[in-house]
Formats: sequence, C-alpha cells, structure tokens
Amino acid sequence: MTPISNMERQGGEARRTRAFPYRVLGIDPGSRVTGYGVIELTGPGRSRYLECGVLRTSPKLPIDRRLVEIAQGLREVVEELQPQVAAIEDVFYRKNARSALLLGQARGVALLVCAEKGLEIFSYPPAFVKKTVAGQGRASKEQMQKMVTALCGLKHEPESDAADALALALCHASDDGLTRTLADVVAQGASSSSGRPGGRHSESARMRRNGRAGNGIGRKNVGRNETRGGT
Repeated sequence: MTPISNMERQGGEARRTRAFPYRVLGIDPGSRVTGYGVIELTGPGRSRYLECGVLRTSPKLPIDRRLVEIAQGLREVVEELQPQVAAIEDVFYRKNARSALLLGQARGVALLVCAEKGLEIFSYPPAFVKKTVAGQGRASKEQMQKMVTALCGLKHEPESDAADALALALCHASDDGLTRTLADVVAQGASSSSGRPGGRHSESARMRRNGRAGNGIGRKNVGRNETRGGT
C-alpha cells in the first residue's frame, strides 16, 4: 500500500523494524472528546496494556481553543508514556459536512503532535479496526468496549472513545504480526504480568495529585479520565 506521505502510513504497509520493547499509542480523534490508549509490545506475540483515557474540551470554546487544548493534552500523554508508534483512525465518509470538517481538524492536530514528537504514524479505517478487534466490520461501540476490556484484561470497561483508541493500538500490533491472534487472547482470558495484555482499573496518580479525579489534569477545560495499567 502506498504511503499517504513520508509521515503517515496506512495499515498493511511494510514498516520499520523495531527493537522490543516499544509502545504504540492509539488515537481516536474528536473535536470534543479525543480518546487515547497505549500498549507496550514486549516481544514477538507479547504485549501489555499501559493506559487509556480521554481528552475533553468544552463545547462552549471556539474550535481554535479546543484544538490547542487537544494538542496540549496529547503532548503530555506522549511525553509521559513515551510511545514510538501512533495508530490513528483514518478519515472516512460522513454525511454531515461540518462534523467531517471538525473531525478532520482534530485529526490534523493529532498528526501534528505525533510528527513533532518523532512518532512513526499509521492510519487505519474504522471498519478494518472493528474487523481486526471484534471480528466484524460493523461491530457496535458496546461490542468494541467488551472486546477491548477482554483483550487488555481490564476489570471495567473504558469509555467508548478510550476503548476505540485502544482498539487502534491493538489493531496495529495485530496487523504488524507482533501479537497473537486476538481470538487466542480472548480464548485464554485476562492475563497478568506474563507478557499478555493485562492491567488494573484505577484512578491515576496524576489525577490524585491534582485533586480533580475524573475531571482534569490541571489544564483548564481539559479532562483526562484514565484507566491505568498495572506495574
């Protein structure tokens, strides 16, 4: 498959050989809510869940301010979790032109942040991600949440936008041939620290430090509600 550019590649294309471990950041862009999820590939067929969450902006803000805050939130995620690869939802057809424009703007911000930080970027169409993770290209958001919860060994389902972002990261790992088939993961159930996806559902240390659990990261109008992985 031909690269969209030197920066962004489509799933299925030959990719750079990387030394293990390395981390994959999935991003589900949106002008109001942007989901993110990070997994770490620890070796051939081995991966573990690290963190997922959402970046929220106020719909009362003008779009330029919302885009700035999305960029700030994503930069913090990248700087703290240090992923080397980003998997971002590809553009797809929308009947509402305004919604498509806003989504494209949020996606552009995500691409910019990842490019600034030197991440290798891949894009995946929604139907391909759903087919890879849930087994069908028309899987519902509820089905995706349940599958991601099982694959990552979480005790509770993450928010739908965070689940979609995790699904992108898992899709990249699967498409790269670096994980077992997703069906094998589900069949073996949730795992702990043996290299398979695993983690616990809890409030993050950052949110506790800011005293605003579930509501912010110390940045005005941006909230990161997180599901953190175990150590």
